[in-house]
Amino acid sequence: MKRFISLTAVMAAVLALGACGGGTDTASDVECLDVPQEVLDTVASGSDNAGFTGQAGKAVKGDTDGTYWLAMKFTADGFDGESETGVWLVSGLDAATVAPVMSVDAFAKRFTHWPTQINGTELNGTEDNAKAAKECLAG
Repeated sequence: MKRFISLTAVMAAVLALGACGGGTDTASDVECLDVPQEVLDTVASGSDNAGFTGQAGKAVKGDTDGTYWLAMKFTADGFDGESETGVWLVSGLDAATVAPVMSVDAFAKRFTHWPTQINGTELNGTEDNAKAAKECLAG
């Protein structure tokens, strides 16, 4: 519980710092980080869709230590082989530190049941780091 409370404070700081930025972050401005399958599997464990499977992911560091914006390509039951991309906010890039996880954009919220707000502020995928993570994944 103590880790969740401190992560909530860190995430609130991330959002506050992100709001101050000039909106210029792109994948070329940030380091694109590889995401191991074990992290994708942990994020996928937050889905009630039995066919939800993480296929690939890239992340960028958040504005504070211990936060990463993760863009993940995934498939799910009902997609007819097509894949989609969602964005999640995670605490680390290995199985031991990935949780807690937060759903950021519409696809993440639709397919997983991780929290979607930090101190009453709804995450929505328009954050600079969310966009940068998606750009990293797109290559």
